[in-house]
Amino acid sequence: GLTSLDLSTNRLTGTIPVEVSSLIVLVHLTLSSNSLEGAISLCNSVPNSSNVPVSLVHLDLSTNRLTGTVEGVCCLTMLRTLKLNSNLFEGVIPPCIEYLGRTLANLELASNRLTGTIPTELCNLTTLTLINLADNPFAPAPIPACLCDLVTTESDDDDDVA
Repeated sequence: GLTSLDLSTNRLTGTIPVEVSSLIVLVHLTLSSNSLEGAISLCNSVPNSSNVPVSLVHLDLSTNRLTGTVEGVCCLTMLRTLKLNSNLFEGVIPPCIEYLGRTLANLELASNRLTGTIPTELCNLTTLTLINLADNPFAPAPIPACLCDLVTTESDDDDDVA
């Protein structure tokens, strides 16, 4: 079956078809830089169906006109890259984002309309190497201290070299 679908920069309009959810062996989906609208609901968006693209590793829906919340991706537990930046997503970053914690390396939610505070659930995403939350109207609050725990340092063994 189809494992990679890149339709970026094609002036596509309308919504993401619910049939995308039935591409259960899809690994890479890139629909960036189009004019897609509506909510994303890749998780059980087909009524009475258990079809979910569970093998999806790379999802890039950036630079569209997508709306709603980002909760529609929480079931995609194999994701390594999630790019939802430069859309019109609203609401808070949902607690279910921590379900992506075993594999997610890149999380890009910049330039949306996300509100609330930066959730501590992000601290459970221990495989992250990049978080981009820039240009969102978050509520004034401190940066979660636990995000600093995600930073790994190199071994001090190099100090022993004479």
